[in-house]
This record gives sequence, structure tokens and C-alpha cells, in this order.
Amino acid sequence: MSKMTESDIETMTIEQLQALGYEYVYGPDIEPLGTNPLRTYQQVILQQKVLEAIQRLNPHLTQDKCE
Repeated sequence: MSKMTESDIETMTIEQLQALGYEYVYGPDIEPLGTNPLRTYQQVILQQKVLEAIQRLNPHLTQDKCE
């Protein structure tokens, strides 16, 4: 039996989450200096993604309440 590495576990986890419908994005690509920046270094969450999810899950709320 071969030994599993951290990379193996990470790959398996990403594949399982993708099978559940999650979108995978490579971390360095979304950092402020990446090819598709989605946050600043001070942000803990992807604010725009969270806002979009709140709006999608609560269509009865106004923009102001979602924010």
C-alpha cells in the first residue's frame, strides 16, 4: 500500500467538492496580484461571492438588506 500525501488528500477533497457542485479556483489566481483578483489581502471572505449567494438564496430581500 502506498502512502498518501497531503497533495493526494487535497486533490481528493477538491474532486469530491466539485462533484457536489462547488467551483474550484486556484488560490494564487484570486489573490490581489493574481490573474483574476477577487479580494484584497485584508479580506477574509470573497465579499462579492457571498453577496451573490445571499441574493440568490433570499430573492425576497432588497439589495440594501443583502448588503
